[in-house]
Amino acid sequence: MPDEDKDSKTERASSQKLKQSREQGQVARSQDLSGTIGVFVCLVMLCLTGLAISAKIAYLFRHFFSRVRFEEVNSNGYFGLITSAIGEYVMLCAPLLISIWLAVFISTVAQVGLHVSFKPLEFDINKINPINGMKRLVSLRSVITTAIGLTKMTIIAAMTWSMFINNHLITVIMKPISLIGTLNAVGAIAWDLCMKIAAVMLILSIVDYVYQKWQFGEDQKMSKEEVKQEYKNQEGDPHIKGRMKQAQRAVGQKKGLKANVQEADVVVTNPIHLAVALKYNRNGSSAPIVVAKGSRLLAARIKEFAKEADVMIVENIPLARALYKNCPIDHEITPDLYVAVAEVLAFVYKQKNKQLL
Repeated sequence: MPDEDKDSKTERASSQKLKQSREQGQVARSQDLSGTIGVFVCLVMLCLTGLAISAKIAYLFRHFFSRVRFEEVNSNGYFGLITSAIGEYVMLCAPLLISIWLAVFISTVAQVGLHVSFKPLEFDINKINPINGMKRLVSLRSVITTAIGLTKMTIIAAMTWSMFINNHLITVIMKPISLIGTLNAVGAIAWDLCMKIAAVMLILSIVDYVYQKWQFGEDQKMSKEEVKQEYKNQEGDPHIKGRMKQAQRAVGQKKGLKANVQEADVVVTNPIHLAVALKYNRNGSSAPIVVAKGSRLLAARIKEFAKEADVMIVENIPLARALYKNCPIDHEITPDLYVAVAEVLAFVYKQKNKQLL
């Protein structure tokens, strides 16, 4: 059954499912890549500042040990000395530690974006289910992860053995030279080995990240039924439908609202909450037409446009309420309002020295 279910998941994950998975803390990320970049940055910082750090450490050792005198050996003296030494070493190592932290942080953000989720920390009985644990152990992901880990160990072991043999490390150590010379020779070999191992680990970590991203995409795939159900849920949500219709009405009204109001003969108001713009074409229609209407903010916009176009605004509370409630936009007014609207238009035309035919 699980194989059949997996085989049925052939569709790419939708943005909605990816968003839900992200909220659950499920993202495509390679932990090895972040760790390897941190190690690589650490080596680079040591290469750039290693000599300065070692010189400073040597100076601090000489400075603090020179202050330890026989007559100063007491608890207060030691406490102050240790506190001062810790502060100096913290300040000395702070740039290196901050650089490593920034490298790990940036590499993690580059993989998954800036997102914090506490869902993986929540208790889930399935995480301690032995059956699920066995399934994870024998899964393809665990096999590939184990193979990558063994590959890393094998390469590191082979490179270490090769450096040990090719550089004759035992001979270098046993040479009758000064301790400083021996440490410098061994340090140069170890540094070369660390840089090569870091480069190989970085390449393998990139491969691991590519695999994790591919595997995440495979795990998030959906069946055709799931895609249909998700689409149906989104389309059938009454809140989404309501918002879509409201947005469509707002866009439609915004596009033609100003032009319609500017062409109106009069705007009838509540006077604050409602506004209805009327237009009467004596040659083309038998009754006045509602060209725009709105409440609250939209009513304020209608009145604002009317003032800009010098369209008369008439306050008539009962008529405004009746027009707003019973007369749709782009439709003629209802017959029961003919007399009231005619009186308003007559007043408007009289004010503008016009005659109503």
